[in-house]
Amino acid sequence: MLPAYNDCPRRAVARQFRRKFEKAGFSLKPELPSIGAVVGTTTHSVVEGYYFSRQKLENFNEENSINEAMQALKNEAGKGCIWDDSTPSVETAERQIRRMTRVYIEELGKNLTPIATELSIVAEFEDGWKLSGHIDLLAKDKDGKLWLRDLKTGAVSRSYHAQLGAYSLLYRSAPPEGFADKIEGAAIDFVKRTPKTRPQDSVKITEYDIALCEQTAWATIHRIKRDMDLFDNKIDPMVFPENPMSMLCNKTYCIAHNTDFCPITKEKENG
Repeated sequence: MLPAYNDCPRRAVARQFRRKFEKAGFSLKPELPSIGAVVGTTTHSVVEGYYFSRQKLENFNEENSINEAMQALKNEAGKGCIWDDSTPSVETAERQIRRMTRVYIEELGKNLTPIATELSIVAEFEDGWKLSGHIDLLAKDKDGKLWLRDLKTGAVSRSYHAQLGAYSLLYRSAPPEGFADKIEGAAIDFVKRTPKTRPQDSVKITEYDIALCEQTAWATIHRIKRDMDLFDNKIDPMVFPENPMSMLCNKTYCIAHNTDFCPITKEKENG
């Protein structure tokens, strides 16, 4: 939630701590996943299968993995999701997932040696708080350098300093058993979810400064804790700054939009 908090604190906490705010008497809207998120999750599952096969020194059956992912996609989409112009149908989503996974594996995956995939780490913070993270991939490049990597998909590439910084802090403070190597680099590997009428874009690799990422994460974590403590004292959502300029400030993508938890958006909606 850290990058989301830096975009709009109120939207981020509404999603992360929903039950807490509902218990305090605030009503929040039901949340449907976006098709972009569903496509991203499905693409992740295929890539994870690819790296898992590499770790086990097994042959990767791409078609079987994709077919399993497609069934998961249909199951998720069948429960209801928010469609958009880039992905208006299940057929388009299937085509995008095939293209995105293939371009990722061909352009990047084959050049990395996976050390761990989908690595979950939880560390005690302070005052009963915990920090948890789910690292997509730890992998070594051809020179033996250990990278912290996160696969992102979507229409637009964004900044993820705080997220990568949290992963790095977790890895250093609570290293999993058997992981002794120091992380030497961090990167976001972005695969664009392009409309089916356009060619698939290449993987965009953005390298991040780990020290700067950790500083950003640490500052964001303390902001969240401070603001949550203020809320506990005041029971007032105004302690969480809202950002009506955010691209996600609308009734489709924010569960707090046009509710008593975010009065400014009620005024915006009615205006």
